[in-house]
Amino acid sequence: MTFSYSHSVPPRDRAPGAVGLFGDTKRVRLMILALFLVHMIIGLLGWDFVITADGKEYLRLAQNILDQGSFTYDGVNLVVGKPPGFSFLIAAYLWLVGSLKGFHWLQLIFMYLAFVFIAGTMARWKGWAWGLAGLTVMVAAWPLHLLTSNLYAEAPFLALTSAGLYLVVRHAQSGRLWGNVLAGVLFGLSTYFRPVNLFWPFAIILFSLIWNRRYVRTTIIICAVHVLMVSPWLARNWYQFGRPVPMVANWGPLYFMTDADIWKQHFFEGSGVIRASDRYHQMLGGEFQFNWRPNVVFRRAALDNIREDPAGYVGRCIWQSAFAWTFVPGTKEAHKNAPILFNAGRVAMFGYYLLTILGAAGLMRARRPMAGLPALYAVYTALILVPVCTESRYLIPPYLWLLPYTLAGTGAVWHFIRDRQGKGEVGQ
Repeated sequence: MTFSYSHSVPPRDRAPGAVGLFGDTKRVRLMILALFLVHMIIGLLGWDFVITADGKEYLRLAQNILDQGSFTYDGVNLVVGKPPGFSFLIAAYLWLVGSLKGFHWLQLIFMYLAFVFIAGTMARWKGWAWGLAGLTVMVAAWPLHLLTSNLYAEAPFLALTSAGLYLVVRHAQSGRLWGNVLAGVLFGLSTYFRPVNLFWPFAIILFSLIWNRRYVRTTIIICAVHVLMVSPWLARNWYQFGRPVPMVANWGPLYFMTDADIWKQHFFEGSGVIRASDRYHQMLGGEFQFNWRPNVVFRRAALDNIREDPAGYVGRCIWQSAFAWTFVPGTKEAHKNAPILFNAGRVAMFGYYLLTILGAAGLMRARRPMAGLPALYAVYTALILVPVCTESRYLIPPYLWLLPYTLAGTGAVWHFIRDRQGKGEVGQ
């Protein structure tokens, strides 16, 4: 039985031949099988599963969850600077399996699910041929090992976010209650893996008020469920630390942005150089960087620096954001080591953006349901990350969700060239 809170359900508006994501058609089965086989081939090729940097932190937090039943790094102080979702997932895996053997397969499955939901969105807007061809190529070409060869939270975050975005696209117009409730649940769960999604449902409400007010009731339900999902952790933070904390209190990246010398080191040499410095260890006071006391120190230092040089801080934020969005993710080291290759990648990125803009314009003119949602998510992510140091891997979710636009733009260029060639042949 399907419950609906809308008395009038508009007819579905999608490309000819498009079907529901798990519809019983040959094309759907072929697409899912093709993506699955590509993922399995990538997994079987093998690569070193090395636990470093963030991965070590997630693993230690997970082990303390199992050993002590609390979210701590040092076994004493509660952690406030990291969301708990990925550590709890690792802890559950360790409890079930006994080791991390095979964990990269679980991460590959998350990546696979994310691509399936992106393909499902393409199908609703452009037909299954686009979803099948485009996503199979992307999965085959994308360096998945960068996100699955270490303990990074990006894979489950991307899967949860992608499922939620697909449900918004699918059910915003139909008004089906279960789909919108589930989207809110997924967005809430994704926030436990990366806090960047904390205010995302509120952005969807604003978008609906501007784009089409018919979707407002839908987005309010999504937002309400999302708030219910994240409330337990917000309540935990308030109870433990005596003040409201929006999911995490991680002031270190903001502090790095407010000091010109530290920012240059962090951006071009990595955070390891900063964390090894005497100044950084003095600020930590012998504690873990994501404990409450160090973050109070980081916060005070960051605000003092901003008051001393607000123009410099704003300038660094703008420059870094523009730079981060114009190079191929994972190639920052080539900026110094291989500048020609790095700049070739930047040219490719500008081509990607041109095709994306062209495709977005076409889909929005065609009034596809929620056609502006991927663009909104990209803008939202960019704004959330502007004030802090941004890693290129944080931009992968919006990059992938811009692909429906990119493929639509590629198709428009292809049809334009083919039509021009056809007219030329007729003129001859």
